[in-house]
Amino acid sequence: MQSMDPSQTHHRWLPDEKFETMAFYGECRSVWFLLVVLSSIVFNPELATGEPRLQQAINRRVQQLNDDRAKIRNDAAEALVGLAGNTVREQEQFLELLPRPNNQMPPAVQDQLTVIRKRVEDIVARANTVATSVTLSAIQKPISEIIATLEKQTGNRLVDYRKKFGQASVDLPLSFNFQEKPFWPAVDQILDLAGLDIYNFAGKGALALVARDDGRRPRTGQATYSGPFRIEATRIQAERDLRQPVQNSLKISLEVVWEPRFHPIVVTQSFAGIIAVGDDNQPIRSMSEIPVLAVEVPAGSQATAFVLPFKLPPRTIQQIVTLRGTLQVLVPGRKASFQFDQLAAGAKETQSQGGVRISLDAVRKRNEIWEIHMRLGFEENHQAFESHRGWAYQNVTYLLDEKGERIEFAGLETTSQSPSEIGIVYLFDVPDGIENMTWVYETPAAIVLLPVEYQIKNIKLP
Repeated sequence: MQSMDPSQTHHRWLPDEKFETMAFYGECRSVWFLLVVLSSIVFNPELATGEPRLQQAINRRVQQLNDDRAKIRNDAAEALVGLAGNTVREQEQFLELLPRPNNQMPPAVQDQLTVIRKRVEDIVARANTVATSVTLSAIQKPISEIIATLEKQTGNRLVDYRKKFGQASVDLPLSFNFQEKPFWPAVDQILDLAGLDIYNFAGKGALALVARDDGRRPRTGQATYSGPFRIEATRIQAERDLRQPVQNSLKISLEVVWEPRFHPIVVTQSFAGIIAVGDDNQPIRSMSEIPVLAVEVPAGSQATAFVLPFKLPPRTIQQIVTLRGTLQVLVPGRKASFQFDQLAAGAKETQSQGGVRISLDAVRKRNEIWEIHMRLGFEENHQAFESHRGWAYQNVTYLLDEKGERIEFAGLETTSQSPSEIGIVYLFDVPDGIENMTWVYETPAAIVLLPVEYQIKNIKLP
């Protein structure tokens, strides 16, 4: 047998050597991908220093999204969602640390990261629609201190409007004990003790407190509560048409108020879903000529109202024992802020966050006015643009000059509309030019359709 020259053995590829070489290249591939992930993370010293373990856990799971085995990839995706935590603060921090997809990542990983981010953002958005609660023990505590505590615990602003209405502003001391009491029952009880009421149209994103009118019934026990909403039957009217008895009707007015920490876009009531039962246990038929009533909520409003028309029941019916329905409320969830600092004439740029897309299409000068042409859209078809787009005009936008001072826009015009996108041009009166400024645009990154069930009992008929 011919002997083998030991000096030549390193040129041969034995099975074990091949396996080890493939493993080496696999490790390199993993290291390369991890470097891509790390390079895609926007460094935030406060978050990185405060939660290094969370950042490391995210990086490890994101690396596994590129694994050849489907089970490992799926488990990693679920583990990442689990790392988001259970509180809004934890979830917001997770979203800051989760890397954003980029072209250096494999397409499948980009898709996975997009899906994971959207899932967590939906969780955050829905968490913002849950009722807040109050824990407070007050013994002869002034109403001003109680208001401040309510704001701190719930994030809901309350303002004393009595002086604006020419009313005496007495800092009345109150006593009560609340343990995890939902916001609206707590507020109703406090207002009853203080002899106050709410003015819903102060336009400040807050509940405006005013003195109660003489003869006003207590708020407690008059409304039904559903999450962050308070629904109350405020008026009932029976109408008889002496010429057309078939037109006889019973109209019930409902007031819908919400916690001021968020602002609904549209409140919708389907008449097909309303059930009214008289004290004879028979249903009272709706007389609505339209299937759905939708009310777009204007900026500054803390309430909206509906009139529900029914067939006038016989005089023998003394009350409606149950009025039940479901509102569909379109609510903005997590906010996204976009910044564009390349504003030379002809500039174009598109940015995306969590499913919402902002396109800067053009920067133009017309006399002394600068125009910023933009489009707001969603990555997928979204119900927010199906029939109501007015909320988009309430989004915050402004310029920041070199000193960090805000310059508000002087006007706007709609340039385009589609089922998933709206185009707007914002006008800025800046004679010296905007080339060295930053354009900021803030918008909801998630829109949640929230079902709000209500049931009102024992409504006495006139």
